[in-house]
Amino acid sequence: MEPYDVRVLFLNTRSDFGADVAVHVGIACHLGGEGVDVTFTVNSQSPDAPRMSASLAGASGLEVVRLPLGRPQAGGSLRARLLAALCNAIMIWSFVRLVRLVRAAHVDVLHTTDRPRDALLCTLLGAVTRRPTVVHMHSNYYPSMSRFTLWGFRHASAVVGISRFTTNSVAQAGVKPERLSTIPNAVDAGYFDPARVSPGALRAELAIPANVPLIGLVGRFIPYKGHADLIEALALLPERLDVHVVFVGKLESGPDDYVARLREQAAGLGLRSRIHFAGYRDPRAIYPDLDVLAVPSWEEPFGLVVAEALAMRVPVVAYRSGGIPEIVRNSVDGLLVTPRAVDELAAALTHLIERPALRQTLGAAGRAHVLAAFTPERQAAEVAALYQRIAAKEGHGSHATTLSGHPTGTPGLYE
Repeated sequence: MEPYDVRVLFLNTRSDFGADVAVHVGIACHLGGEGVDVTFTVNSQSPDAPRMSASLAGASGLEVVRLPLGRPQAGGSLRARLLAALCNAIMIWSFVRLVRLVRAAHVDVLHTTDRPRDALLCTLLGAVTRRPTVVHMHSNYYPSMSRFTLWGFRHASAVVGISRFTTNSVAQAGVKPERLSTIPNAVDAGYFDPARVSPGALRAELAIPANVPLIGLVGRFIPYKGHADLIEALALLPERLDVHVVFVGKLESGPDDYVARLREQAAGLGLRSRIHFAGYRDPRAIYPDLDVLAVPSWEEPFGLVVAEALAMRVPVVAYRSGGIPEIVRNSVDGLLVTPRAVDELAAALTHLIERPALRQTLGAAGRAHVLAAFTPERQAAEVAALYQRIAAKEGHGSHATTLSGHPTGTPGLYE
């Protein structure tokens, strides 16, 4: 591709290195190959700032700028609330510095996530500097969203959905179709490569023999991820199979102690010894020990763990909901069942557990699918083309007069 000179500022105010930040880090690190110069802001008030900076180090055409960019509004003690308010007040000076940076570096496009502080700051920065803005939607539109997020994507030059499902939800908010694009998330199949990870560590830790079937669920401990559905499904599996389930995710207790309720559910069904809570860890290390990844999420905007598992040749059983059917091809690299139909979930899991050869076939097809459709290079190329289009439309970029106005992403997905 002939290089085109577009400069983008990734505006990231996040305090934690979550999945959405990781997606933006991945895009930023691959844009150099598409002729895009990147400046990436890291919130110096974040405990994850060193890790974010390290993940961006060495990328071509990328500069990291660390600024104090606030904290989430804290609850609890008066001291915590005052500290958060002080940190957010400092953002006023950071905003002035960002305005100067955008103008001095001749930034052409501003790119941010749908998180309230990100969307608000990016929209204001775009208005003051008269630069086009891109809001990247990692969640679906809901009328109850923060007013800052709603204001941000309703005033953005372009809104990117991570799946057709997400993009369609934003369209319902009244965003004009020509401002919508769908660019699926990507997985680094070089990192998520089963040839680079030896199996056995997780099973040894949990004392699960290699010949015992193991189903995994990777995700936060929140009800819509479907942990309770999977426990109920496990109770319906033939007892002769002796299937075990491992939940991988940060074991934090919310107001209603969801994890405790899951433990009680497992005990009540006589499954205490076959349900394991492994805590959070790099999922790459656990995939080689899984026979199946279960994703009984009630509604998943994309499902990054689904693509990761496929890259690791692990077949997936999931609800046919949200963005998951855009990743998993039913009976090709996994099985899709009716959402909340626990009996169908149990039947699909039994079908795969009883057929090792089928699991291998689905797993191989899944990795091939990821290599064809969900690579970081493809994602970066589509994002770069989006920058090209909106920079040309709004008169930015040194090649703005020669850029085509052809829409990017996947056309027609918002129709």
